[in-house]
Amino acid sequence: MAQAYDGQVTGESVSTHEIWGTVCGDSVSEVEEQINKLVDFGAVAIEIRLDLVPESLQNEFRGAIECGVPLWLAHFGNDGDEADQAYDILHSWLSEDISGIICHSRHSRAEELCELARKNNKEFVGAYHTQSSPSTTELQEELERQKKFDPSFRKIAVRPESNSDVLDILKVIAEKSYEGDVVGAIFGPHRWGRIALANVGSPISFITAEQIQNESGGFDMQFDYEEYDTLASIPNIMPETK
Repeated sequence: MAQAYDGQVTGESVSTHEIWGTVCGDSVSEVEEQINKLVDFGAVAIEIRLDLVPESLQNEFRGAIECGVPLWLAHFGNDGDEADQAYDILHSWLSEDISGIICHSRHSRAEELCELARKNNKEFVGAYHTQSSPSTTELQEELERQKKFDPSFRKIAVRPESNSDVLDILKVIAEKSYEGDVVGAIFGPHRWGRIALANVGSPISFITAEQIQNESGGFDMQFDYEEYDTLASIPNIMPETK
């Protein structure tokens, strides 16, 4: 099992590998159940994907979630009404007892959300999430673009279409590993890449309590905590966690 949370607020400076939990659901109780499983497993922070929660329930989480580890709110709406929803809900949560917010790096008001987070003494991440597979050059340019936020960490999450695409993101993460703040995630069937990411310098692995649908209605096939535990039990497969 991963090591238990040691009481240190994470995100400002990630120096060793960490496990973060990603949750969503159709009710507060469902989300709480997922959080409890992940925290018991050893997740050092929790990310609630508000874009994967019914809009009518998003505000029900306010003040209702206590998890004992840093709590982050994420919404990756980036176009039209979804972009407006992302701004409104993340802005409204900045007055709550949370550690930080995460929005899409290409959100038209990402810099404004970043500034608001700073004013409210919250951390900020502008992450790039896509269900496509950008080129190496595009990934490198995206990571450089995210520096303008001075974020807690930079992140690129992609859905590779081939083994070659996986190698591209691994190359980019490995080249940036000395900077210590570049997180990678791989969606879809090339799940082996998630193991490799943790070993080439990506400082955080996001895992789930169960398989959850993504914003496109499919499954990202992230590792759940039981799968991660199995992998971590094999010598020299996954790095030691905080």
